[in-house]
Amino acid sequence: MTDSEKVWLEHNRRAVVKFLCAQLSRGDQPRQDYLEFIKLSLVALDEASRVGDGDDIHFSPPGACHHATWIAKDIYCLKILLFREQFKMNAKELQAFRRICLFTITLYVKAWFTAPVTCDVPYSDLCMLRSMESFRSIDIRVAEVALHKMKAHLWYISEDLAGLSLFSDKVLADEKKQMVSALCKPQNKAHLRRIDPKTMKTFQEQTLSAFVTQRSMHLFTTLEVSQNFLASDAEMWNS
Repeated sequence: MTDSEKVWLEHNRRAVVKFLCAQLSRGDQPRQDYLEFIKLSLVALDEASRVGDGDDIHFSPPGACHHATWIAKDIYCLKILLFREQFKMNAKELQAFRRICLFTITLYVKAWFTAPVTCDVPYSDLCMLRSMESFRSIDIRVAEVALHKMKAHLWYISEDLAGLSLFSDKVLADEKKQMVSALCKPQNKAHLRRIDPKTMKTFQEQTLSAFVTQRSMHLFTTLEVSQNFLASDAEMWNS
């Protein structure tokens, strides 16, 4: 592992372990491979004690490697890396698995498990895009491939859906106030269902309010949600 990879891992390690443990404590993962993904990630982070003690750690036999979701490939890569001493791999192959697993554990795993919470998705997607851009300094090839793929799926930070973040507990009250103010901005001339990636050079300095316009109000009409709460202070919305 390179020095920059070690720094990246140590910088993100505590937050990733905390997130994985929170997911593990839920005990209601919808599929067995979701739970396996969490446990393998913890073992790869040398946190096996959080999964089980010694021989109590169970490794499931290989299953189908389908193309519907990337989680199957993640699980295979993690297992190969963990059992690397039992495989005949050259240095190039080992390096490739390490790079994929570093991206998977520090970036992809959180994005995967937070995706089902609809109101959090605009915030989660923006955070992931920023992290992917930061990952360029660690592994530009992996980061560019991931960014290219992610930029084809920018629906949740469009004018229509960015407003979902007003209902997210992850978004700070100050940001929600800015989003409410942005509801007065003129809507873009072109009605795009997703952000055009060609118009976005970087996501580092972008906030959720930057994607909100008058068109974002359509969300309330479509869902038949009252807009009255918008007149109150964002810090009081939960009550």
